[in-house]
Amino acid sequence: MALANVLPHGQKNGHPAEARDPACDRDTLECDRPAAPNGGGKARALAAARLEDQAALATIARSDHDCLVRAACARKVTDEAELGHLAARDSDGHVRALAAARLRDPATLLRVASSDSDARVRKAAAANLADEAALTKIAETDCDAEVRAVAVARLKEPAALLRIACFDSDAQVRKAATANLADEAALAKIADGDRDGEVRALAAARLKEPAALLRVASSDSDARTRAAAVARLSDEVLLASIARSDANWQVRQAATEKLTHQVLLAHIARSDVECQVRKTAALKVTDQVLLGLIASTDKAAQVCEAAAALMSDQSILAETARSAGEWRARAVAVRRLADETLLAQVAQGDPEWQVRLAAVARLTRGHILAEIASSDVDRHVRAAAVKGLSDDTVLARIALTDGAWQVREAAAAKLSDRSVLVKIADSDRDSRVRHFAARALLHWPVAP
Repeated sequence: MALANVLPHGQKNGHPAEARDPACDRDTLECDRPAAPNGGGKARALAAARLEDQAALATIARSDHDCLVRAACARKVTDEAELGHLAARDSDGHVRALAAARLRDPATLLRVASSDSDARVRKAAAANLADEAALTKIAETDCDAEVRAVAVARLKEPAALLRIACFDSDAQVRKAATANLADEAALAKIADGDRDGEVRALAAARLKEPAALLRVASSDSDARTRAAAVARLSDEVLLASIARSDANWQVRQAATEKLTHQVLLAHIARSDVECQVRKTAALKVTDQVLLGLIASTDKAAQVCEAAAALMSDQSILAETARSAGEWRARAVAVRRLADETLLAQVAQGDPEWQVRLAAVARLTRGHILAEIASSDVDRHVRAAAVKGLSDDTVLARIALTDGAWQVREAAAAKLSDRSVLVKIADSDRDSRVRHFAARALLHWPVAP
């Protein structure tokens, strides 16, 4: 008890004054009344937070004038009677809420949850209640929607849940009740008639009965609700109808995600006005010819790329690499090609450097790489080609004459002729290349 007597006077009980407890700082904001102007409450709260003596904690919690200190004690007290006293009688709402959150005594919880003037306290107590009758009363009568929602979330009694889901004035409370409902008829009623789209969507997401799902998926005014119902449907014909005709693209996409019929997917992948829906359909298409057609003709890059990435037929990949209108599709196709002759054609002839670069990365023929390294207009492509070279004569010429320092450096990195490297270190016009060559010379193998 000596520590309890010391704490109210602001002494530190041997703990350094500089130490800070973030929990105590939070309590400064959360307590209803300001801490003492001299700041002593913070020091005492810090000391209380380190106490383990339950008797001392109980004494301080009942007697200290500062809510910060009592809050620190409320976090540490374990005795049910003391927690009940704090939850029911402390003058500060935050302290009462802290105690209520740790309380387990049903009678005290019920009294606090039913009668405290502070919604925070009632909410904390309701979160620990298990009595169905008490929870029902709070869920149906409390004036605060958050308190009602907490009570509803713990309810299991179907009749009470249905009443609340249908008649509570707050959408979040109705949503909490709907989340606990299992009755199909009740869920269908809510999905059909609740005035809030989120509540209807939640009910639809829990429905199983096809007729109710179809009704919601076809006619609800809210796209989220229709999409939630669509996600529960399994009838291909119904899904196809929604995927083709719903005004909202997210709903059409939800229907498309459920489809498996290749003809329907092909139709959607070619004709939907929204690229996200076409992409979703394309990702489910298995026909290689159709994938090639999508990759070559779709107007959206992401759809073309998605289709090209699914192709494995070399002849279709070759056609896509040659003729797809979207360069990203050509690049994806090139990365899956195995034909060196076609890769060389693309590497030397495609108008986009990114496609040529993708082709160069797959080439192994040295004479083609040498030609590209010497003549391509883009430095990225030339540098990539250089990395596949081994001919010192070609490498030396590029390292000494290329207009881009990155290409000269890439060639220097492949050289095995020390004399050329010495020349580069001495006279290259870019300091970065000279420094690179000088570092390479420092690590050059010493002749035996």
